[in-house]
Parts: sequence; C-alpha cells; structure tokens
Amino acid sequence: MGANTVLMYIGMAVFLIVMLLIGIKASKKTTDLHSFAVAGRSFGPFVLAITITSTYGSASSYLGLGGMAFSSGWPMMWVWIGCMWGIVLPILLLGPKMRVFSERLDSTTMPDFIAKRFDDARFLRAFAAVVTVVFYTANIVAQFRGVGVLIGTAFDIDYKLAVVLFGLIIIFYCAAGGLFAVGWTDVVQGTFMMLIILFLVPISINASGGLEAMNQRLLEIGPEMTSIFGNGYTPLLAVFIVIFYSLLQMGQPNIGSRFFAIKKVKDFKKVLILTLFGTLLMSSVPWAGFAARILFPDIVADYAVPTMIMHYFPSVIAVISVIAIMCAMMTTIDGLLHSISTSIGLDLVRDTFGEKDERKVLLITRVSTIVAGLLAMICALFWYPQFLSMLVFGALAGVGSCTVGPILVGVFDRKANKVGATVGAVVSEALFCLLLLIFGSSVSIFYIGTPCMVLNIVLTVVVSRVAGKTNEELVNRLFAVKG
Repeated sequence: MGANTVLMYIGMAVFLIVMLLIGIKASKKTTDLHSFAVAGRSFGPFVLAITITSTYGSASSYLGLGGMAFSSGWPMMWVWIGCMWGIVLPILLLGPKMRVFSERLDSTTMPDFIAKRFDDARFLRAFAAVVTVVFYTANIVAQFRGVGVLIGTAFDIDYKLAVVLFGLIIIFYCAAGGLFAVGWTDVVQGTFMMLIILFLVPISINASGGLEAMNQRLLEIGPEMTSIFGNGYTPLLAVFIVIFYSLLQMGQPNIGSRFFAIKKVKDFKKVLILTLFGTLLMSSVPWAGFAARILFPDIVADYAVPTMIMHYFPSVIAVISVIAIMCAMMTTIDGLLHSISTSIGLDLVRDTFGEKDERKVLLITRVSTIVAGLLAMICALFWYPQFLSMLVFGALAGVGSCTVGPILVGVFDRKANKVGATVGAVVSEALFCLLLLIFGSSVSIFYIGTPCMVLNIVLTVVVSRVAGKTNEELVNRLFAVKG
C-alpha cells in the first residue's frame, strides 16, 4: 500500500470520526420534535447559507455535472446557468416570507406548511408527504451510487463496501441529531466542498494546456463541444432548463426546512450573498469534465472528476478533494433523509393518523430515518443508473410537480385556497408520473418536469378563483406580517 493511499485512509477515517462525534453531540440537543425538525429555529446566516449551498451541491454537481461536461462540452453550461438562478430565487422570493409564515402557522415541515397555509388541508399534507418520501428515496439512491463510484475509484475498494460503510454513518447521525446534526455536519462538509474548487479549476485547465488549448482540443473532438448549442442541447431545451431550475428548488422540502430554522428573518440578505458565493464556487465543476474528456476520453462520464483528482492532484490535496466530493453527497443525503423522516413521523403518523404521544412520534421519526436510509442503500447496491444527474433531477422534479404551486402561490396570492392548491398538486403530479412512465429516459427530464411545475402554478391560481373559499381570517393574519 503506497503512502498516498495510507494518507487517504487516515484522512477519511478522521473525517468520519468527526461526523460521528457531531452526531452524538447533536443528539443531546435534540430532545423533542421541534428541535429534531427545525433545530429550535436557531440557525444563523452562515450555518443556513452553507447548509443550503452544500445540500444543493450533491453527487449531481460533483459527479453528474462533471459527467455532463465530459459528454456534451460547453452546451451543458445551460444547466450551470439554471443551477445558479435556481438557488438564488428561492432565497430571494420565498425565504423571508416562508420563515415568517411558518412561525405564525407553527409549521415545521413543508407538507405541514402547505396544509396549514390552506386552512388545514389534511389530504394535501398527506399527499405531499407521500410524494416527498417516494421521490426523495430515489434521490438518495443516486447519492449512494455516487458514494460508491467515488470511494471505489479513490481507494480501490469494493463499491458495495463503500456504500454500506458511509451509508450507516450518515444514517446514524441523521437519526440521532435531526436538523442540528444535519446543519452542523453540513458546515464541516461544506468547508471541504469549497476548498476543492480552489484547486480543481486551475489544475484542470493547466492539465489541458490552458484555456485556449482546452477549447482547441475540445473542438478537435467535435465542433459541438465548443458551441452554445449542440450535443442534444437546443434553444428550446435551454429555455426549458432555465425555467426548470427557476421553479425546482422553490418546492423542495429539504430547502424549505432550512428556511424555517433561521433565527432572524433579517439575516436572509446575508444568506443570499453567502449562498451565491458558495454556489459560484461549486458550479465550476464542469472544468474538470472538459479536462477529463481531453485527457481520459475512454472513461465512464461520471468518473470524470475522481479521475482528474487521482491523476493530477498532489497527495494532500487529493485527500481533501476526495473528502470534499464525499461531503457533497453526504450533505444531500442527510437533508433528504431528514425530510423523509419528518414527513413520515410528523406529517403522516402525528398529523394524518393522529398519534398524540410526542415521544413516540419522535421515536418513529428516528426509526423512519433508519428504515428509509437502509432501503435506499440496498437499492443502490443492486441498481446502477448511468447518469446520476438525470436520476437526481427526476426525483426533484417529482416533488416539485406536487409542491411548487401551493408554496409559491400560497406565499404571494391572498386568493389562493385549499381547492386550488389540491387540484394543482394532484393533477400536476399525476401528469408527471404518467409522462415519466410513457417516456422514461427517452425524453429529457426538463421536457417532462418543466410543464408539470408550470401547470401546478397555473392550476393553483385559476382553480382558486373559480372554486372553493379563502379563509380571510387566516390570510389577513399571514399577509399582515412583514417578512
């Protein structure tokens, strides 16, 4: 075993021990459902910004976007544009209002927020919770797949062993510490994620001979590799991509729960600036994909970033980089697991089925974390999707097709009501599932998810004006609050 491998094993072992210790410490602060779900609404702007940014930068960013750059070249930068815009809009438009509304409604999960905003819409709460559990579990499968790919490449160990080892650690600290553990581990993990970019971009460009040489060598591979459009990216698809990302994150429970957890509403301005800076850094991953296509044209697309790290990074930086990419997956997995467990424990067991014993609900919520994590881990051991990004985007679009209308319209439209929100969520989700069954991977997820999310918004607005009634007392109480 070489010195580099030993160094990597030591670095990874220390990192995992730190994650376990954070989970143990967080468990001591997680004494009730409120602390498990929203960390007592105690997060400052730095913690919130880094947990949003690191959650956004998942396996789809570090492996998937690198793979897309490897396969398609510059035309895939439309995805980058969409990602940047998509993380800014939820914080700018929804963050302050959702934080204020959630406290007035005493809501701690996204399905609960939707239900209480629309005058105790119990069916809508349960429906949104089930959709969250199903599609977020599929998303976690993609993240675990990323774990296996990365660790298998970096340490030359069995893919399944890597998935099981890291899966069990993530499940432990999520179940033990709730959102406190998620937030605190995200701070540590997010720091590593930022550090890798400081090395990844210049090393990738330099390895390709500089910017001019990189573009020239991509052009030699094919003229579409350096074009604005090409390799499947058309002007129409570019429009769908930008709209897709603009709406996608507004409906995600794992982002909304972060908004609920910030201590002071006025700190959202700081959150926006910090998140924008962090996302700019992490969105530079495609440079490694371009370089890998030039230098290692025969590898599997999703192996682009790990391959660049193992061949071109000095030993110490390589250790940091492997940990950083691992962090990208862990931060997303823990956020998704937290949303799944609170949807099951709070939205379904407590609020839908009527369990009143809070200690019992907290136990069920923790057990749900373990069960959901193990289920996703088992699926990842035997299912090998080729493009992680497409599986991730499909899962997120499945949730967004249900929730984006009730959330976006509910926050801005005083006339939105229970009937409109329910029709919008159910019809749009049904359409999304139908299109997915009919077309599968033969049609881009952007063509499937975008119209479904837009339809959700339109139906929520239109149906609210022709059917149902608005609870004026509730609306006046919510919209009178400045946030």
